[in-house]
Amino acid sequence: MYSLSYHAYNDMHSASLNKCSRVCTHRPLIVNCAGNTYTSSSFKTDNIEGRLDYYLMYIVAGELELEMPHGIKTLTSGNFVFFPPKFRYRYAHKSSSEIDYMWLHFTGSDVVTIIEKYGLKIYPNINKIENDNDIIARFKNIFNAFVKHDEFKEDELSILLDRLLITLARRVAGSNVRDLMLRRSIMFINQNYNNNISIPELAKIENLSVSRYNTLFNRVTGISPVQYITNMRLTSACDLLVNTDLPIKQIAQMVGYTDAHFFSRIFRSKIGTSPAAYRKNK
Repeated sequence: MYSLSYHAYNDMHSASLNKCSRVCTHRPLIVNCAGNTYTSSSFKTDNIEGRLDYYLMYIVAGELELEMPHGIKTLTSGNFVFFPPKFRYRYAHKSSSEIDYMWLHFTGSDVVTIIEKYGLKIYPNINKIENDNDIIARFKNIFNAFVKHDEFKEDELSILLDRLLITLARRVAGSNVRDLMLRRSIMFINQNYNNNISIPELAKIENLSVSRYNTLFNRVTGISPVQYITNMRLTSACDLLVNTDLPIKQIAQMVGYTDAHFFSRIFRSKIGTSPAAYRKNK
């Protein structure tokens, strides 16, 4: 089984239809192309000359063997790597198991400064975090932006890339208290926010009493677990309102609200406007 999504910058005024591997400096961050590869087949990639731009590879699931200066490193879910320009990169998938990874190539005038500022590491360093739906969603937002064809497309891609890098940086930096005490339950919320989640269920994940869990959660995040779940749902709803034409009732169900009227009340109270008005104004 093999599945590939590919989204690339196309310069219709160029003799070459696709100039994905390019260097541009007219803005701080520029997305050249992006995609998602999913397969259970074996393959090997060996780009001897490398690319002109930076290459971000993010492992969603499965294992990928990456050639390192001192041997082979197996990348697993949540691992991500930045390959610098003009650098030979080699990796392989040799087993019959499935591999699922997202990738993008980018350039810009401030790439090095931004990566350093966010504390992200370039190959041969490997960045290690836990995979979650928020990161996958940010990749998909970039994919969706490539479909648009107006004067705002490149600006939107730059903003979405910056948000992705910030999200990755936050996962890498992560509060020590959160990593040690609340990592499992917060990850559970991030992956299941659109389902019914009870506070006792979250407290049980961390082996804490409900009262102790609520106190610790508020101390670490600054808000209650209920507020955190609500924020996750509304953030997802905002993305869906802007990036899709799905009916508001369906969006409400997708983010965890079976009652569309209740969803609209919550949305207005937190965002300051109705879902329909938010979509129209964006």
